[in-house]
Amino acid sequence: MKNACTHIYYGKGQGKTTAAAGLCARALGQGLRVLFCQFLKTGQSGEAKALQRLGATVLASSPTGKFVRNMTEAEKAEFFARQQELFQQAVRSIYAGAADVAVLDEVLDAAAMDILPFSALKELIQKKGETELILTGRQPGPLAPLAQYRTEMRLEAHPYAHGQAARRGIEF
Repeated sequence: MKNACTHIYYGKGQGKTTAAAGLCARALGQGLRVLFCQFLKTGQSGEAKALQRLGATVLASSPTGKFVRNMTEAEKAEFFARQQELFQQAVRSIYAGAADVAVLDEVLDAAAMDILPFSALKELIQKKGETELILTGRQPGPLAPLAQYRTEMRLEAHPYAHGQAARRGIEF
């Protein structure tokens, strides 16, 4: 895609993945090729399933079902290795020009957790070629100045704070 840009959707509020998925739906509707890659998630979210049905390539790492803080050191090592492999798979696809639009969902959090170096994301931004690149997570870190689009999702209220569990089709 000529004049391809980098987008960063970040913040503590809900909607980062949803915004990225919406952009993917728009791109698919215009006949563009989409890569939707989920870090720290199973790839079984509603948006991932829907995008796959619409023709997107969906990649995910199949986490253990535990938060990293609850993993043993051995589980962390295995989990981090899977995240790094997922990143390399996404990078190969982007460098090969296999996607017009690529979302790396929660990749900023993977970098913040030192699973991936921010320098690898910076290199990807600089070498992505004609791929529109969307990165999501809580904080953009040192990547903020490299994005042509930067949107913060700010939490004001959420039912989770009042004990309501995540609901299928709404939060996942």
